[in-house]
Amino acid sequence: MRIAYIVTDLGRGGTQGWVEYSALELVKHGHAITVIAEKTPHDRRKRLEEHGVVVHAFEIPPSRTEYRRIIQETGAEVIHLHVWERFSELIRLRELCNVPVALSYHSVPNITWKQWVVRVVKPSLKHWSMYECFSLKEALRYIDAHIGCCNASARGIRNKFWPFMGRRVFSLPNAIPFPEANGESVIGGPPRFLQVGALNERKNPLLTLMAFEMVQKQIPDSTLTFVGGGPQHKELHGHVSERAIRNVFLEGEVQDPSPYYIANNILIQPSRAEGLPYTLIEGAGRGIPLIASNVDGNPEICLDDQNGILLREISVNALQEAMLSLASNREKRISMGNCGRGLVAEKFSMRRFTGQLVQIYETTIERDVCSAK
Repeated sequence: MRIAYIVTDLGRGGTQGWVEYSALELVKHGHAITVIAEKTPHDRRKRLEEHGVVVHAFEIPPSRTEYRRIIQETGAEVIHLHVWERFSELIRLRELCNVPVALSYHSVPNITWKQWVVRVVKPSLKHWSMYECFSLKEALRYIDAHIGCCNASARGIRNKFWPFMGRRVFSLPNAIPFPEANGESVIGGPPRFLQVGALNERKNPLLTLMAFEMVQKQIPDSTLTFVGGGPQHKELHGHVSERAIRNVFLEGEVQDPSPYYIANNILIQPSRAEGLPYTLIEGAGRGIPLIASNVDGNPEICLDDQNGILLREISVNALQEAMLSLASNREKRISMGNCGRGLVAEKFSMRRFTGQLVQIYETTIERDVCSAK
């Protein structure tokens, strides 16, 4: 099968990770993959090309005409979009190239009760927008497969489009290459808290820092490491300095976060909104117990009281309580870590993921062929 991925950039985020993991796995199984990156950064380009993926990486987004040229040259049978911008423009490649288009949602679309009421009272197409960037009418015309990054994401897409698009919506939980396990001496050692991801309001790092400040007073040898950059870096640094909080490390953006997973033993993700975070899958796969907010796709990878703790609420007190619970119980950390590793091997493996992905592509292509007859 010949597949063209279009991604906003090839930086270090979860969306780009999806493209890299998928492309490398599909190439191993004999599929031909072309990746088009709309703009910089191009961090993942070298690794993709080393493994036989064709990459077209641009400094600024090219025209649709340029896309059509690339897609026709590669003979792509499916175009798969992983973009944050230009939705309305790029979904029109469906007609321009006469190739089915799949769109991934690396988030959980939500619909408010007010939107439902409006739909019932005024049932017209203009009230069925998915995002501001395209409408129900455009989705029906241009998008052959809507792929959610988790079950919660797929439910959100169905809620947005119901009752029109059920057969075009697929759930495809994120997956990772199975990592090496952390040693039991690390998992059972002094509490080493880790948060990986952008330092922004959605990821909620300030909440983690405030909870850790109280934990650190009770367990002085505990540490907290943030891996990632973002708009709240300066605020976090100032908070640490003002309050003289010990053992906090702001590492910034890194090319490879693996050493930080290996060195720490409790992973925190108190986000206000998520899809299905790669950081939680990575942590669970390495045998690290999780602490996560009970939102969106998080409960699909963080099973409460099995491989981690789901916060009863997103608050400093709830997070502090969860951190202390794991920090003070070495056996619980080890047991939860083993459970998480088994969960990733069973439900978030690349083998399972690739099989489902190819099946989605085959279904989409088959429907396109049937509709053309």
